[in-house]
Parts: sequence; C-alpha cells; structure tokens
Amino acid sequence: MDLIIIFLAGWSVFATANSDFLNKVEEKEKEGYEWVYTGKQPWVDKGDNYAIPIYSYKGTKPYTIYSLIKK
Repeated sequence: MDLIIIFLAGWSVFATANSDFLNKVEEKEKEGYEWVYTGKQPWVDKGDNYAIPIYSYKGTKPYTIYSLIKK
C-alpha cells in the first residue's frame, strides 16, 4: 500500500512539473505527430524541437534518441 502511495505521489509531482511539455506533446499528437526512434542525435534547441534531451554526467553535449515528428 505504501508503494502505491509513493508511486502516485511521484507521478503527480512529475505531471505537475512537466505539464507544459505534456500538454504540448498531446496537442502535437492530435496534429499528426508521433514519437519516432531517431538513434543518438545531437540535441539542438530550436524552440520547436519536441524531444527529451539526455544529459551525461560527464558534461558532454546533450543528445536525443526519440523525437516528435510529423507523419
């Protein structure tokens, strides 16, 4: 029971902290976008790049593996 409460609390914090991103992704999916595996690509912040950047603890440049692309 405690595990369920911890999971739900963690999920609500995640959803609240990332609500802008999640809302934008939902909007883009309705417009025909979908998550596509792109392989390891350098992440470039163009303002309309809907991907989740992955940062290394080594301080290397961020990269993405999946991107939201119009099909």
